[in-house]
Amino acid sequence: QNSAQTAMLLDNFRMDGLPVIIIINIRRLSGGTKDMFNVILTQGARIIHTLSADGPPVWIYIPPYGQLRGGAFVVVSSTINKDRIKMYSSPFASMGILEPSAASKIIWKKSDQEYYQILTT
Repeated sequence: QNSAQTAMLLDNFRMDGLPVIIIINIRRLSGGTKDMFNVILTQGARIIHTLSADGPPVWIYIPPYGQLRGGAFVVVSSTINKDRIKMYSSPFASMGILEPSAASKIIWKKSDQEYYQILTT
């Protein structure tokens, strides 16, 4: 429901030529079966389609201790339209595609561990 309203609102703002400021604190747009059943992925695609079109600027801000994770990060990423979307965040905000619990379960191969150590030293 909220994703559909967001997609429609962003599209209306674009058609009216109004700039948008989004203060975001969201996570868990996973792309699983439940999200497909609830048509959340379709609405996420509508948001991406609207943001990728030409229009007025869109500023996205992640407030202190806010999060932008998972599929939600992909939906509003500035890489969708670098000329239109600008992202800003508080130094205390966190964002990324993986949830912290998923990132902690990544298993590194021995060769990748050595390569990572070379890059970080």
